[in-house]
Amino acid sequence: MSPRFNCDRLKDKVAIVTAATQGKNLRKSVPQSTSAHPWSPQFKYIMKIGLAIAERLAHEGAKVIISSRKQKNVDEAIDYIVSTGICRNRLAGMPCHVGEEEQLKKLVDFTLQKFGKIDILVNNAGINPAFGSALEVGNDLFDKLFAVNVKSGFILTKLVVPIMEKQGYV
Repeated sequence: MSPRFNCDRLKDKVAIVTAATQGKNLRKSVPQSTSAHPWSPQFKYIMKIGLAIAERLAHEGAKVIISSRKQKNVDEAIDYIVSTGICRNRLAGMPCHVGEEEQLKKLVDFTLQKFGKIDILVNNAGINPAFGSALEVGNDLFDKLFAVNVKSGFILTKLVVPIMEKQGYV
């Protein structure tokens, strides 16, 4: 079953999606059949959540800011979304390590410079480098986990909500 999009539902909306790339796992082979589901065995790689969200927002009409820690991954994600029929001028991206507050501020500034507003925020970034018992996680690793998985979303939301309030959304 092919996905259904309402291409105007998010027209004139601007979205930021953190961790909106695939890294090494960008979906490489798309089946010839348009009815194949993205998670079917016909696909060589599985699309990750952030990229799927960014793609769907774009297909629903939004302008989308894609962020990831590496510019190469940002570029690949934009190229992939463009390959699905989205105009490149509705997409932009930049590298952003969400665990660093200054980079979050730069992401917000970049979005405002590029598209003039922010309507949608998707705090998708998260890490899980620890395997095994939580009791074995050291303080440094815990601090890193907390900074990326909790604090970054809190800080980015604090940066974006006042902008949304001025736009009359909150």
